[in-house]
Amino acid sequence: MLPARRLIPACGNGTDSSTLTITPTSCAVSDTTFSGDPNVTVSTQFSMQNDALAYPITFSENGGISFGPNPSGSCSIKMNLDITSATTCTASGTICGQSVSGSC
Repeated sequence: MLPARRLIPACGNGTDSSTLTITPTSCAVSDTTFSGDPNVTVSTQFSMQNDALAYPITFSENGGISFGPNPSGSCSIKMNLDITSATTCTASGTICGQSVSGSC
């Protein structure tokens, strides 16, 4: 009998920091159209230890959007998400000048 093979190679230890810039253009949802003003950037950072994700895992979302036609305007987004375990996370920041905070 052949020995069992590992389907996913061992990752070991390491870190990753990634950034994604999203530029929505005329995205319509329920009679409101959203566009980037100029865009929204999502960043993440995480670590691997002994072939497993290590906490915390962090995400941030920053940028601006415009919306319309009624109401119409533009606003900024500045949010953070911290995942501290497989079952615990917190979100905090502001969206369109309104404070947002909570757990998930």
